Amino acid sequence: MDNIKYLGVNIEDKSDIFGRYVKDKISKSLKYKFWVGRLLSGKIYKAALGKVFWKSAVLPSILHGAQACTWKENQIKQVDTLQTGIMKSLLNLPVRTAGCYVRGEIGISQHKFRDVKLKLGLLQHIVQNTEHLKNLILAEWDRGHRWIDRCKLYLDRIGLSVDDIEEMSKTKLKIVVNKIETLEWRNDMMTKSTLFYYRKVKTQIKQDRYWINNNRETITRIFQSGAVLTRDKTGKNDQDKKCQICGVEETMEHLIKFCGNFVDIRSKYSITVNTTMEDILQLHGTEPLMTEYLFEIYDFRFSGDTMDAACGV
Repeated sequence: MDNIKYLGVNIEDKSDIFGRYVKDKISKSLKYKFWVGRLLSGKIYKAALGKVFWKSAVLPSILHGAQACTWKENQIKQVDTLQTGIMKSLLNLPVRTAGCYVRGEIGISQHKFRDVKLKLGLLQHIVQNTEHLKNLILAEWDRGHRWIDRCKLYLDRIGLSVDDIEEMSKTKLKIVVNKIETLEWRNDMMTKSTLFYYRKVKTQIKQDRYWINNNRETITRIFQSGAVLTRDKTGKNDQDKKCQICGVEETMEHLIKFCGNFVDIRSKYSITVNTTMEDILQLHGTEPLMTEYLFEIYDFRFSGDTMDAACGV
């Protein structure tokens, strides 16, 4: 017998006993990317519905048995890449949009941190409740067991020991992992110049707004995420990067607040030099007038381009 199936998990007679099982999980999960697009096309609350579908239908399938299975780092990255791609499509955002923006708006964890919670959650359960298994794990602690080595790696990443997780509650362990994930997410945002304004306001991986699936709110998201292709991003030289009207570098801030081409539009919506970018981008809360303002600016500036071309899809 080359393999057995126990509680829905395929176990092979190989050094990597869960190898094929994990590969099958990833292969099947790739199909969901197309299902989400077809099922939710045209839905008003596409992002909210898609998140529910992903967390209630897709993730349980991917995570089944993950506490005991050892995923390779590249396999974990595959799932994270897939998830980010699906979330971008739910928000109608271009591929080039920073993944940390999408995570912040959808309010969803990365798979690599789910794996930390699952593995250490099982280890915690064992050391707190099963003395025989606890002694067995400690006896094998430095003998190169893949699952144990992964737990050791995760403990090192979050700065805890076996004794620490034995003493703390399940809730406390999750809080510790969540804090580490939030810190990494914040640090990731600091490396993205496109998120200069977003990161000044957004402090948690949490869905604060139920986005509507229409062109106006899509354009607001494009500006919020810095994904709009102003000339400072697309220009090949200093001259190309300049605003064709004002002769200075065309940044997103210049386009929204200062460009001489949009004086009348800014007057219409009472936008002055004292109006903050954070308020215009609606980072403090939804403001319908600002949604309309950004739509008009976008429509005027990119009227000769398709939306996909202007956004860099």
